[in-house]
Amino acid sequence: MNRADLKVRREALGLTQGWLAEAVGVQDRAVRRWEAGDRDVPADVWAVLDEGEAKAEEILDAVASVIEDAPAADGIDVAVYEDDESLWSVHPGFRPWPASWHRAVCARIRDLTDVEVRFHYPPREAGTRSSE
Repeated sequence: MNRADLKVRREALGLTQGWLAEAVGVQDRAVRRWEAGDRDVPADVWAVLDEGEAKAEEILDAVASVIEDAPAADGIDVAVYEDDESLWSVHPGFRPWPASWHRAVCARIRDLTDVEVRFHYPPREAGTRSSE
């Protein structure tokens, strides 16, 4: 795989260079260098992206089964999250994946169906703020 593969996969997963750097324990500039072709991409980076894609497929498979059961005229409502803490409070198993990853995955739901897909943010608890 090459630098273009890295950037396309990272962006398709809604991940920033900073998030990926933190996930693999390097500085942001290392990711910039990989994407610029100045350095080879370590295998553990590909493993992180593979994991993110696998978790995304689990979500999409679960949603696909809900779509099959939904009356086509009704459409479906999909909760997305404004920030990481909101996502993790509802789905602790998604930690450390960021809310931007979850939103990118949810955006792909429209590719699964002709049914109307509506996104919404769940109500916030009093006193909480967005950190993203």
